[in-house]
Amino acid sequence: MNIIDVMVTEIKYIYKQGLTTLLIITYPWIIIAIIAQALGSMEFEGVDIYIYASHDDLEEIKAFFPVGMNLFPVDSEEEVIENVKLGKASIGIVALRNNDGRLTVNFYQDPLKGFLSSELIARIENAFGEISRRYIDEKIVGLWSDTFDLLNELKNESEKIPILYREIENATKELKILEEEFSSVNISKMNKTLDNVSREISESSNELINLSSRIYKLRQSINQLSTYEADLNEFDEKLTITYEKIVDMRSKISVWRSKIQSATLKLDDRIDRINSYLITIAQLKQQAQEAGDITTYKYLSEVEEILISSKDELVIARDELIAADSELQQIDIKLIDALHDITNAKTKINQAKISLRSTKENAIATLNSAETSIKDFNNRLKSFNSTLFTAKKELNTISDSISTTLDFVKSSADKLLSFKEEVNKTESMLNNIILFLSEFSKKNPIEFAPPKTERTQVIKVEKIINIFLPSVTGIVVMLSCLLFPMIIAIRQRDEGIAFRYRSSTTPYSTILVGKFIGHYFVGLLQAIIIITFGLIFLDINYSDIYSLLLAILLVPLPFVAIGTLCSFFVSRESPAILTTLLLGIPMLFLSGTFIPREQIHGFPKLLSPYLPLTNVVEILNKVTIRSQPILEASLEVIYVLIVTLI
Repeated sequence: MNIIDVMVTEIKYIYKQGLTTLLIITYPWIIIAIIAQALGSMEFEGVDIYIYASHDDLEEIKAFFPVGMNLFPVDSEEEVIENVKLGKASIGIVALRNNDGRLTVNFYQDPLKGFLSSELIARIENAFGEISRRYIDEKIVGLWSDTFDLLNELKNESEKIPILYREIENATKELKILEEEFSSVNISKMNKTLDNVSREISESSNELINLSSRIYKLRQSINQLSTYEADLNEFDEKLTITYEKIVDMRSKISVWRSKIQSATLKLDDRIDRINSYLITIAQLKQQAQEAGDITTYKYLSEVEEILISSKDELVIARDELIAADSELQQIDIKLIDALHDITNAKTKINQAKISLRSTKENAIATLNSAETSIKDFNNRLKSFNSTLFTAKKELNTISDSISTTLDFVKSSADKLLSFKEEVNKTESMLNNIILFLSEFSKKNPIEFAPPKTERTQVIKVEKIINIFLPSVTGIVVMLSCLLFPMIIAIRQRDEGIAFRYRSSTTPYSTILVGKFIGHYFVGLLQAIIIITFGLIFLDINYSDIYSLLLAILLVPLPFVAIGTLCSFFVSRESPAILTTLLLGIPMLFLSGTFIPREQIHGFPKLLSPYLPLTNVVEILNKVTIRSQPILEASLEVIYVLIVTLI
């Protein structure tokens, strides 16, 4: 008799003697495991929750959560999911807020850690409901966010008004300085000086008798002409400075106009937005009227009246800004005219300077030729007198231009003062609008909305029974492989089969190996039947066929070894059953089949990882439910082989 004969005999005997025992003893534990797993998942004590939320929300979450739950804050949503996948967390929570402040809660759970009860989920969702009551409903958020945006923009515009006010004051000061500079130019004094020169020249022409005295007086006149030329140069420089200031004033007016036009465009945009709000409110009023909601209809009517009033005030402000822009445009046109007048005056001054320079040269030439030709000198004096008369006319023209420019500067200063008053009115109107919107927001309370919640399984499980398949397989194989070797050994001793084995020449080691292989194939057959049932009817996932086959081959090994060892020490069936229960029940309760291992405390929790059933179920979980390769369960595989060999 060889090993194969012993193995076949053992399998046949098991089939004849143990099928009824298999059905009666092992399979009821399947129902017990399912019920216990469901009951064990309802406990709050020892539930580890990994959560990702803001610091403020996290403090409130800790205050509202049920006592007994362990909260572990993490830094990202990916870290939450990873901890759930690795089995560290019973549940993962990601609580984030959107742009409107609305709280969105995502639940991540691993079915292998036990399905969380509806009571627990309800407790958690109620906690988030309490936290989210301070945030507003989506439609109210949309309406009020636009209203507060408008309020902030109005505040920004009102903050710009003091800057414009200061610029107007600076411009007024510059106009006053310009007015003083124009007033300091004494044209009448220059005219009197030219009259005196002309009179002196006339007297000199009548005194041809005394040539030396005439020459002396003529040289004095030439010296005075140099002074006049210096005065003209100084006046020309003042006109140049005035020209530059007017050009700078035009650039500032251009900046003011661009700011006014920008403010006008913004007011137009606000008016358009208010019009869109009025259209939206009209639609909401129609919906409220159709729904018969009188309170909402009245409330929307009040909001509509307020927006219409705000729109009218904005239209008035826009018209006033347009009028101010028009006045600045008129001022700019007059400044352009003043620039033309100053340019003409400078041209005439240059002509006068050229004339004075020419007259001076002519006078010098006259002095040189005075000794030879008194008559020619007299004619020169007359020509010089005529030139002075022309210069006097030009100075009178310049005086008229300066008077006109001075009047324009005074008028511009008055208009800027008037524009400053308009700016003050606009600022007052914006402040009234801001005050009204602030009071209106205080009188109308904000409504709250509950958070959005969503639950996600990090490991997809279509049916609850799917996650119990590894546990059921381990329980059935464990109980059958522990019980059958002892029952079969007892019955074989009673029927004399064991005596025939010992009487034969077959080595006892061969008989022992044959018995082990026979019981191993029976346990393997049960594992194959249950796993195949799950693959066909429950659509169980698995990583790859080779990992699945290796896992199935490993399942019966430790239990057959323990059952074969115990068969040497029992002599009746009742002790065999008690031994099976003594070894099997602790493994049932401590391996995570009945109660999740995270909810076990004290010494049993330390013992749980070293039980054969714990490692067998973990191997099947990783290969099937988690769809991981067999290498991910390398520690469990090594432990199962060590237990089998020992």
